[in-house]
Amino acid sequence: MKKDFKYLEIPASLKPFIGEPDPDTRIYRREGSDEESGPWFDALGEHLPGEGFVSPGGVMMYAPVSRAAVHKRLKEGKMTAFCFHVVEAKRSIFVYQKKLKQLPYVYIPVSECKAWGEELKTRPDRKEAYMEAAGGEKPDAEGKFLVEPKKAAAAVKMPEMVELVRQALKEVLAEDFPTLMGEDFRRKVAAKAKAKVAGRNKNAK
Repeated sequence: MKKDFKYLEIPASLKPFIGEPDPDTRIYRREGSDEESGPWFDALGEHLPGEGFVSPGGVMMYAPVSRAAVHKRLKEGKMTAFCFHVVEAKRSIFVYQKKLKQLPYVYIPVSECKAWGEELKTRPDRKEAYMEAAGGEKPDAEGKFLVEPKKAAAAVKMPEMVELVRQALKEVLAEDFPTLMGEDFRRKVAAKAKAKVAGRNKNAK
């Protein structure tokens, strides 16, 4: 993060609406339904009066850079971005959330776009500055990094999934067929077999 850059100051009143930033970046993320995305964007305007916002592709209106350069700068923690991931809650035995949009809504403060443009103009090594801003040898031109990384707690490995299914089936069977479970079932089958044998022996006598 550049210490001399004019970053947008985030008021404390806005933080409940935007969530926490990704580590070592200024990318703030929020999840919610499609209906909540509008109020989220309105909150940005209400808590940051006088500030404008553009998508990553709109940054070039203020700074002569490529979309890949914008993504590179975001990944390096040199620019602020507010992301809203549209999700739909789906309850199942795994309890997860389904992504409705692969990429989130992303908005970048216009003030930082202008500051970046002025920074590029004033650098004596302007040609090198533009090449540096171009995004390097393998830029992430599509911004795939903006897809929220999976949380460790939400990731279900195959052995764990099998165990969850087994437990779920066990609960269903235990509720509907309590006599068919485990040792109880084996004991009852053995008891019935003994009773039948005893009955036959008695009749034989």
